[in-house]
Amino acid sequence: MAVELGSRVEEFGRTVRLWMSARVGEVVDQAGPHRWSVRYDDGTVKDAQETCLAVAKCSSGANVADARKRYRRFLWPDASPSGGESPPALLVEARVQYPEGRPGPWLLTEELASRLSSFLPASLSFQRWNCIFSPRLHGVSLQTLYRRFERSSSPSIFLVRDSGGRVFGGFAAEAWRNAGRYYGSGECFVFSAGAAGGELDAKRDLDLRVYSWSGRKRFFMYSDASTLAMGEGERCAISITGDLLRGSSMPCETFASPVLSSQPDFVIEAIEFWGFEFTGEEEF
Repeated sequence: MAVELGSRVEEFGRTVRLWMSARVGEVVDQAGPHRWSVRYDDGTVKDAQETCLAVAKCSSGANVADARKRYRRFLWPDASPSGGESPPALLVEARVQYPEGRPGPWLLTEELASRLSSFLPASLSFQRWNCIFSPRLHGVSLQTLYRRFERSSSPSIFLVRDSGGRVFGGFAAEAWRNAGRYYGSGECFVFSAGAAGGELDAKRDLDLRVYSWSGRKRFFMYSDASTLAMGEGERCAISITGDLLRGSSMPCETFASPVLSSQPDFVIEAIEFWGFEFTGEEEF
């Protein structure tokens, strides 16, 4: 157990060092391989060891949500504690591999991917984003979506734009499949991004709000032949019909999230699913 934890701390520590370097420009080494601090622009130094250990130890259970929030408070002490979390700076420059020969606009912009990367598990934060499924490429079929995920077996982020122009979505910690039951983990989250995506980015600021697991209910992901959803029962954060044309969003206890769409029942104008590919170029 000690070896496993030490390895996780080391990997997480290296990842956080990259995040911290992007944010404040300098990481200060101390005694020992996992002892390091961060010197901020105002000259203050904060010890990151306690935060690194707290997050690395929490692999399951309600402590995941608490540790993730503690870690973000360490990174962004001035961030709002309620109403969803929104990082004030881009910590990770995400690399998005857009499909060849298919010009945009895409819902997933590089800016939005970079902002969302701050909320991903450490093992995914620096991987390349690839489009797993989009109706413009693969047709409107939930079964086709499941077959695409059989090939990739990747966690994913999906984005929806409804007929009201609202963009929202979620991070699925497991590959989507025709399961007929709930699955997933406390790493799942949902988000809203305002009227973002494609040509809208140039006209208005990106208003990203992320809603992590509340630690209460465990209804993370549900999917079957006719439905794909995140959240519980009739009060899903996001529920999408099997034809990928309509959906609904309700206040959801699993993620402590409000209605994410422009209306509780919405019509889908565009939907995309993006997975992650390790390129082997980064050394954590």
